[in-house]
Amino acid sequence: MTPTDPIPAAAPPAGTALQVLLLAAPGGAPVRLSVAGDGRVLARETLAAPAPAAAPPRRRPRLVVVVPGTEAPARWLALPTRSLAQARAAARELLRDELASDAGEALHIAVGETDRLAEPRPVVAVADARMRAWREAVESLGLSADAMVPDHLLLPHPAEGEPARVLAAGGDWLVRGAAQAFRVERALARRLLGAEAPAQDPADAAEAFEAAMALGALAPPLDLLQGAHASVRPGGARGGAAWRRSAVLAGLLAASVPLSWGVEALRHRLAARALETRLAQRVAEALPTALAGTPAEAVAAADEALARARAGDTFPRAAAALFSALGSVAGAAVERIEWRAGGALRARIEHGAREDLDALGAAVAAHGLRLAPAGSRQADGRLHSDLDLEAPAP
Repeated sequence: MTPTDPIPAAAPPAGTALQVLLLAAPGGAPVRLSVAGDGRVLARETLAAPAPAAAPPRRRPRLVVVVPGTEAPARWLALPTRSLAQARAAARELLRDELASDAGEALHIAVGETDRLAEPRPVVAVADARMRAWREAVESLGLSADAMVPDHLLLPHPAEGEPARVLAAGGDWLVRGAAQAFRVERALARRLLGAEAPAQDPADAAEAFEAAMALGALAPPLDLLQGAHASVRPGGARGGAAWRRSAVLAGLLAASVPLSWGVEALRHRLAARALETRLAQRVAEALPTALAGTPAEAVAAADEALARARAGDTFPRAAAALFSALGSVAGAAVERIEWRAGGALRARIEHGAREDLDALGAAVAAHGLRLAPAGSRQADGRLHSDLDLEAPAP
């Protein structure tokens, strides 16, 4: 983002480690906080439209923009790769059947970074148009964001066995649980949390909200500014490299089934989770006779649902094998991933030479899977190959 006229403001107080911009502060107008290294709020200013000002200092504190989590809920998924681009592709495929968009709008997916690949990490899906609107709101204030985070993700992650953390803000509840985080109206939050809901409503105070956001912004678990929305920092990718990275992500967005991650979808998913096991058992018991005479499409849908249940961890296993194999081939990268229950994981790989497929096949075989090439094409001096990862023939 390239800001225009900086907002006139006094220099940040001594000891400022970063600044936090609350785009949806409880009072309505955006608020900028100057935050010390221990999370204390050193200064607070309400911002308005920018006006011409003296040249800003050559070095400014890092700016973390906090956006309302009502349109950007999060969940935790195991994504066995250190590459953010590959993790986003895997997350998109994992969520493809859970969330379907009625509006057909493009979706931006962001994932958290981690050094522990076996542990789940946060994943956020938000409408691409909403991301653009948030970035434009920051630019309209004459500011440039270094990071952007949904507000609920700045609450502390609950320890194992602890209930979800809850913070009240402007009539909403911010909730951060062990495997999900969201911001919804108080009444809906109580229904979603059930027994985990606090016995008494937390105080709805602007000071508490700002203090929590300031402390959490010191180490946010996820930055929305990645992929096509990545902020360009000094020394970052520019020119052809930046264009190539954006083009690859744009291809992922265009090729994937559009998704949405709204509050209504979240509510249905949470309710479905409670019924999932019981429903699977009843379908399995009734299947031999219950489907007699039903339309072919109903039988196919039931077969696919059962195949998904039987597949268990097929996708995580195949994805882990794929990403591990890619690490053994210099310059190889995944462009897209497709997976259907009961079938093979199909990936489109960009690589330099046909011999790379032999190396990938050997690396995949070490994970107990077989790599089956399904066609290649050449473009811009690189190969783009479709590959199926499947169980070896008996």
